[in-house]
Amino acid sequence: MNKEVELKPCPCCGGKAIRRQRREDWKVRCIECGLSISGWGEEIDKWNKRVRSPQPIPHYHWTMK
Repeated sequence: MNKEVELKPCPCCGGKAIRRQRREDWKVRCIECGLSISGWGEEIDKWNKRVRSPQPIPHYHWTMK
């Protein structure tokens, strides 16, 4: 599947999204916050149809104590 498709920015943080092929399927992932979605060809449509938050959701780093 080599179709060139524009991915919209991440709906949570507005970051750049990338698409990668995994063994069984494809994955679209934000390189800023790590939000991702996977599928077998429909992942681009799902990613691009997501509703964007009115304001970016803060990215928290959790630590174990």
